[in-house]
Amino acid sequence: MSDYDKSTASSKKKHLFEIIPLIFSMVALIGCAAQTDLQEEDIRPLPFSIPWVLVGEGAGDHHRHINGIRQALIDSPDQPVRVLVLHGMITDEAGYSVNMQKRIGERLGIELANEPETIDIKRGYDFTTYLGPAPFGKEPEYSELKKYVWVDDQKPDTPRLIYYEVLWASFRNQVKNEFLACFESRSVDQNDCTAVKGKRNTDSRTLVNGLLKDNIMINGFADPIILLGPLGDIIKDDIMLANCIVARDILDQKEESFKRYEKERCNLSSYVTDEETYQNTASILLETPFVAITESLGSFLYLDTEQRFSQAAAMEDKLRKENGRKLSNEELQDSQLFNLLDQRTVYMMANQIPLLLLARYTAEDCYPDNNEGKGECPNRLLRNRAEPLHPITARSTYVAFNDANDLLGFDITPNLQYTGSFGKVINISVRNPGFSIPFLFKSPSAAHKNHADNPAVIKAVVEGIEIPKKQLTD
Repeated sequence: MSDYDKSTASSKKKHLFEIIPLIFSMVALIGCAAQTDLQEEDIRPLPFSIPWVLVGEGAGDHHRHINGIRQALIDSPDQPVRVLVLHGMITDEAGYSVNMQKRIGERLGIELANEPETIDIKRGYDFTTYLGPAPFGKEPEYSELKKYVWVDDQKPDTPRLIYYEVLWASFRNQVKNEFLACFESRSVDQNDCTAVKGKRNTDSRTLVNGLLKDNIMINGFADPIILLGPLGDIIKDDIMLANCIVARDILDQKEESFKRYEKERCNLSSYVTDEETYQNTASILLETPFVAITESLGSFLYLDTEQRFSQAAAMEDKLRKENGRKLSNEELQDSQLFNLLDQRTVYMMANQIPLLLLARYTAEDCYPDNNEGKGECPNRLLRNRAEPLHPITARSTYVAFNDANDLLGFDITPNLQYTGSFGKVINISVRNPGFSIPFLFKSPSAAHKNHADNPAVIKAVVEGIEIPKKQLTD
């Protein structure tokens, strides 16, 4: 090879090495491109959710639009719109919703009034953690509720949006760190583990394996396991109490009412002393502009809470007709809180509802497979199905955003609708910003967590969603 050929080859090789980083940079930029609008094919209502008839319109006219927060503000000039925010797995710090609040606030042209108020969610009871006969643990952590007030700069003394951010991670993390992470996660100091003692495996773990185990297993799938077990009932109670605190804040209609009862378990029974006060309370809660924004496991917690409230409302309705026993204070409270959550729009980001529902399916009405189908079931673990009390159907609209590259997120399946307990359900395909190599890889974390940084999501939450007519007629 001549010197010229060698020089040319060397030059080409040098240019190739210069171009390769440029190609990867371009790929990364392409992968980080933001989705600005929802396309028709992104909006996928579930069966049984349609058609929707507009109030005051002729039969057969379809409700093609789901109103967003802006319309709620327009419809309620004299009172603020309340927003309940629930986080999911991985999240463990207060203020997790601030980024989304800011994005929504920028689009609406409103601003945060002051520093948020914070209270612990007092349970009003103590308990001991057991595994079999053995007691473990220490004093349990409380969940936390933060209240953020947003105002129009033209009327700084008039709240327009009030966010209630629930942080239920403290107790969840306490459980994980005591019974799981102190042996596995290198981010947890083993000396801080007090419930159980033992020596940790000292073999080295590679960086990638360590990150995957910490973020996917310990900070990820350990969470739904806790929620589906008895300790999950503590967290679900905290979510119920958070709703109670929001309702109490609405009913008091006074300054500083949010923090007035921070030392005791929330109870609405004092607002309901007779039939008149019961109806007045129900009317106020039902007419309050209210939206929910849930993330990941927070969607599951929200639906469980709403179902608890709807079952209490069904029991209240049944007892009224039968003149049977009276509702307990807790049942009465749950029944009232159904009015707060019913007929709302719930924006669910990256939820795991279909995954967790796998633990709810049951095998019942067992009978022998002989010709007559008669006799005693040979599987003693199966029971005959008792007639359940059907909850009052929630009339809310559930908008479920999901990035197909989210390893932890799932579309809502029609199975949820078959239960007959839920209102309109719409799956929304989104493409959250984050590093990706087209057709090969996208950051799972970005796909799961970056809904607040997706302009299309923020636009949908603020401006609403137009349902393509074709989706209503398919």
